Amino acid sequence: MENLLWRMENYFRAKGIIDNTVKVNTTLMFLTDIALLWW
Repeated sequence: MENLLWRMENYFRAKGIIDNTVKVNTTLMFLTDIALLWW
């Protein structure tokens, strides 16, 4: 999980995303996608 959070922070930094709401929504989208693939 820590690796995912580190990658997400790097993604946000590279894209210039500073809004926490966008960060949370984007991270949830990635986690949902991963969960659906796993399930």
